[in-house]
Amino acid sequence: MGISYDRYSVDLAIDPESQAEYYAWLSADECDRVERFRSPQHQRDFVAARGALRSYLAQYLNCHPKELRFDYGTHGKPKLVDDPNLHFNLAHSHERALIVVCKSAAIGVDLERVRPVPKLLALAKRFFNVSEYESIAALPETLQPEKFFAYWTCKEAYLKATGTGLSQISKLELQIDPGQVKVLKSPCDRRFELTQILHPEIQPSQTTDSIFMGAVAIEIV
Repeated sequence: MGISYDRYSVDLAIDPESQAEYYAWLSADECDRVERFRSPQHQRDFVAARGALRSYLAQYLNCHPKELRFDYGTHGKPKLVDDPNLHFNLAHSHERALIVVCKSAAIGVDLERVRPVPKLLALAKRFFNVSEYESIAALPETLQPEKFFAYWTCKEAYLKATGTGLSQISKLELQIDPGQVKVLKSPCDRRFELTQILHPEIQPSQTTDSIFMGAVAIEIV
């Protein structure tokens, strides 16, 4: 039996009143990040994602969302100052977000909307291992984006869980088959289990034809 964790799917298309409430919860550095976004939609999505994260984490600590204080590792992985043993992670893409929380093991999550990618095979060849690239290139062009994002989300979730960052992406080699992800090579000596989260588990917020792909990595302890 795998380690249990909680997963929350969040719609980032919030109304102005909710956006104002969430913004009031943010720390000074989070507000600075909001202001650096030029697009109002990107500002709203960031506020909605961080507000939702604070709302869920506050329930575990039995406090107000504004009271939460975050610290960040070398590669930007956040942790709670007052409860560093409560593991969590956040990912968002195109008005959707995924939040994962685990009380007993390191965890990471990623989320992407499947979409056409310019020079997809060139990117796969640059960042992925040979076996991964070949599994994408062997597919018809219309199916390549889904396989590309399957690898990308699994790799990013894994590296976010380890806290090492995307600089190690080429050192992580995976084999992805229907319903199963195998880790063939890892950049660290810790062991993680990878699980894909596929549409329709991740519901789109507005457009019914969007396909989202996500992944969760959790440390085996």
